[in-house]
Amino acid sequence: MLGLPESTVVNQTIPKKTFYEKLGANSSLKRRFVEQVDRIVWRSKIAANTVNIEPGRTIEEVDVFEIELREQDLDDEIVRLIDKAIPRPILFLLKFEGLVQARISYKEIRIVPSKGTVKVNQIAFYKTDWVDPENLPCKTVGLDLDAVYDNFVLQVAGDALRRDESQTVAESVDVQKRRAKIQKRIDALENRIRKEPQFNRQMEMSDEVKRLKKELEKLA
Repeated sequence: MLGLPESTVVNQTIPKKTFYEKLGANSSLKRRFVEQVDRIVWRSKIAANTVNIEPGRTIEEVDVFEIELREQDLDDEIVRLIDKAIPRPILFLLKFEGLVQARISYKEIRIVPSKGTVKVNQIAFYKTDWVDPENLPCKTVGLDLDAVYDNFVLQVAGDALRRDESQTVAESVDVQKRRAKIQKRIDALENRIRKEPQFNRQMEMSDEVKRLKKELEKLA
């Protein structure tokens, strides 16, 4: 699917309980984990010692995890749990009855020198449609691993992540999150306007909606 060389292959099955028992999943999430997930396989490791790609300034490895499902859906919270547990970028390939869906998060990974720990900050999650494996829009492209990761994010996000060529992926993700926050506020205000009996309050909220829509246009 990704056209990766044999040198990247890991093929290591990871027990499900590694995630839901050791990472603090509550009983509801654990139940969904068991019901929805059949098997998790660490399929590939994309790194300088497995492919002819230079390490990035921040990314030294991108892993590929395949998740075989019992049903054609996977709770977003489950993917976030697995992703947050691994202090590296992960391209998830979900499989169900011959179809595949890719998911990936844009996350910041930094070492905390004073504690000797790695801090992971998940910023945004993206997913493709369910497609035949040969139509999966993911290709390993880039001169270093920073670029490989950024390109995976762009490929998986597709139209969900608008990008000006002058922007970095991080900047594009930030703009998208700001747009989503503003749109959520607009939707909430428009819903309140429909329910508001007082005309003067309707007008106040309508003015705020107009202001927010102008702000949204500036981020287009």
